[in-house]
Amino acid sequence: MPVSPSKPPHHATDVHRHRATGPTRQLATEAHHHNGAKAHPLPRSAAEARAVVTAVLASSSRPRDDEVAMDALLATSELATNAILHGGGITAFDATITAEGLDVTIADKSEELPALSGEPGDDFPRLGGYGWAVIRRLAKIIQITVRPGGGKTLSVLLPLCTR
Repeated sequence: MPVSPSKPPHHATDVHRHRATGPTRQLATEAHHHNGAKAHPLPRSAAEARAVVTAVLASSSRPRDDEVAMDALLATSELATNAILHGGGITAFDATITAEGLDVTIADKSEELPALSGEPGDDFPRLGGYGWAVIRRLAKIIQITVRPGGGKTLSVLLPLCTR
């Protein structure tokens, strides 16, 4: 069942959180993308995740502006950092350009859902905790799936044209 956490009215992002009950999308690992093409190595750091997204953006003939590309790299960096720091590491990663924008999907080992700094029960103020807010501001759509075997997958659709 989708859950939308409270957010300022200017956010256009819909956050959907659910448990996977059936087959889920196959993510790229170190071997191949789900479409059979050679995949990039599984990123082990935020810098490596940004390098994958940079390569995907560079291989596209789709027009985009530099600000939007920088936003996509910032969101990718935050997703990867969160997976490494809070999720036990990146277990799968994919970046694909679609008709709607750039789809970045990342999986980690934790079932814990991201939280905004300052949410009820949070020790606020604290240092850090703002990456998820940045991702929510930059993304058009966010989908979080808790996987039956453990861990979670986050899929984020980022715009590639000026808003």
